Amino acid sequence: MEKTYKLKGTPFGIDRQYPREIARARSELYNSHEARDARSRRLKMQIRYPARLYVEGKMVKDKFPDWYDMNGLKPYNRTAEQMFLTEDLNQDGIMTIAEIDAVFDKYDANGDGSETRNEYTMRICGTDPDLYQLSNYLYDDYDVDGDHHLDKHDYEAFHLKMDSNADGQVDKTEFVVYWVHLFEKYEWMGVHGQMGHCH
Repeated sequence: MEKTYKLKGTPFGIDRQYPREIARARSELYNSHEARDARSRRLKMQIRYPARLYVEGKMVKDKFPDWYDMNGLKPYNRTAEQMFLTEDLNQDGIMTIAEIDAVFDKYDANGDGSETRNEYTMRICGTDPDLYQLSNYLYDDYDVDGDHHLDKHDYEAFHLKMDSNADGQVDKTEFVVYWVHLFEKYEWMGVHGQMGHCH
């Protein structure tokens, strides 16, 4: 653990534990020429998450330029609850395969009945560019058979993954638990193997 933060008015401190890749990058930033120069000139220097060096409030070095920021989705349970309320089209408290299919229809840019990675990620890119990397991870999760097209078979399999008690229905609790786990899983993943950027 790199740095301990004292809790005000107590002898106790807390450490922020980063994944090894991020901890290494932050250490490199701290020891960089730019950081040493800032310290020698007594300039205000910060290393912000995940590994961005700021001097006098201006970013001067970024070790992960393609890193995505999921802070806008926190708290995850609230985001998942809002997703459920939006996607439960008939508001009966149950997420059906037909409703999942209807949600994905909006990503089907060419109207062929299935969604490619490009169709899905570009739609996300258009609404929130910060979530582009996450959208690639989510596509992997949706594409249960790995054929690079989302269709009814994938929606059925994805529905099954969310149906934790295997009763054939996905209620709000199951949906939220699944999505919170998914967000937490991808929070520290960094740049997706697909790379690329929003266009």
